[in-house]
Amino acid sequence: MTHEPDTNTRLAHLLQSPDPVPMTHTVEEVFGFPSQMPLPGFAPGHPLVPEKSTRFVWSPSLAKDFIEWLSDPHPEPLWISGPTGCGKTESLKNLF
Repeated sequence: MTHEPDTNTRLAHLLQSPDPVPMTHTVEEVFGFPSQMPLPGFAPGHPLVPEKSTRFVWSPSLAKDFIEWLSDPHPEPLWISGPTGCGKTESLKNLF
């Protein structure tokens, strides 16, 4: 029988991991819209970089807001609000 590692074990693993590797992605890679506009991000495979969900579908207006935020050289803090279950967490996981 296998057990999930406890929180302290996972935290210790994250603290021992090297920093995520910065990487440039395109709008098309991240959001699926035809554009080669570069966006900052990180290389996949690091424990802090969530896996992309192939079933997630971006709404164009939300994607536009995120693209503008990511493109700002000095972005303001990001505020996301909405009712339970509207996709706030899932959209951020797919963004990052």
